[in-house]
Amino acid sequence: MPLDNTAKLSNIVNSLKKYFVDSLYTAESIHVEFGKSYEEVYKALPDRVDQWAIIAFDPVVVDTLSELRFSIYMFSRRDPEAANLYLLRDKIFNYLIDTTQTDGLARVTLYDTSNPVSWVSIGKGVIIVPAGRADSSNYEAEDGTKFRYFSLEFKWGAKV
Repeated sequence: MPLDNTAKLSNIVNSLKKYFVDSLYTAESIHVEFGKSYEEVYKALPDRVDQWAIIAFDPVVVDTLSELRFSIYMFSRRDPEAANLYLLRDKIFNYLIDTTQTDGLARVTLYDTSNPVSWVSIGKGVIIVPAGRADSSNYEAEDGTKFRYFSLEFKWGAKV
């Protein structure tokens, strides 16, 4: 019996990538990378790019209520007082919540991504911002770049 589309990690990760590319890169012009190290991205970015985000996917539990933990690392260079880092944090946080929903949870459309030409919606999941442990303090890299991160959870119903 084939694996249900809602239980395929490739569909979930690709759907989350689409959500963040559409939201952060396309709508907000924030450079977004997935699963790369700070050094890797920093070296590859043109000097004119002062802010960016790296999204790293962590452990997953696939069950009837599935959970994927992930982190969003936010970086701002040439920002001595971290003022731009705070603005970047606020822009990104805006896509992690939805104040129009009574529960405040941002919904992300899930897609069957097996056909690269035509993605078909297979449901929705929600981004969970865990109380008290989601938002880090500010840190500074050796080169003076400021950064902070969110520790998040994504939950969705899966057929397993």
